[in-house]
Amino acid sequence: MAQANTVDPSTAAPTRRGQQRRQAVLDAALALFLEQGFANTSLDKIIERAGGSRRTIYQTFGGKEGLLEAVVTESCGEILSQISATELDSMAPEAALTHIGERFLAVLMRPERSALFRLVVAESTHAPGLGRLFMEAGPARAQELVCDYLGNAVAAGKLVIEDLTVAASQFLEMVKGDLHFRALFYGELADPAYQQRHVRSAVNIFLSGTLS
Repeated sequence: MAQANTVDPSTAAPTRRGQQRRQAVLDAALALFLEQGFANTSLDKIIERAGGSRRTIYQTFGGKEGLLEAVVTESCGEILSQISATELDSMAPEAALTHIGERFLAVLMRPERSALFRLVVAESTHAPGLGRLFMEAGPARAQELVCDYLGNAVAAGKLVIEDLTVAASQFLEMVKGDLHFRALFYGELADPAYQQRHVRSAVNIFLSGTLS
């Protein structure tokens, strides 16, 4: 007699409905963390806003700390999705770096992103693992993406760069400039036209020392 196939629920792919529920919980958690702070946000409040149950949250995220980690990872992923593009290698360096810089800065300057950054900094004082997670999922991945593009441009003879890692880091920091700090500490948001001029200036200065 043939043995019936069984599927371990913990390894089964999430259904569309399951994905929607997961996203609803993440959205509710992010909104509440930013509105009320991590310490003042309870699972009951998240469930009240998103639905679901404690059991589901613990099974999916491992509790409130796991929820915060998932929120941070997803937020970083969104930023990276905005600055990546499959056609980068076919662009001229100025166009490719402008594409990366404008999208990176635009997402970084959103008020909710600044609020999340402050939350991560605050919580990292007693949860250093969260800070490492943020660095690995966000800044380190962004630097890796830029580094990959620069490496391809060097290989194609478009740019001359000795240290790709340092160059990628320097480029992203030039793009951020003081605009990110002003958004974090003062709530100042430069208008889109100024952000574009800022990025283009950063690209021009960067390329002045790297063009072949």
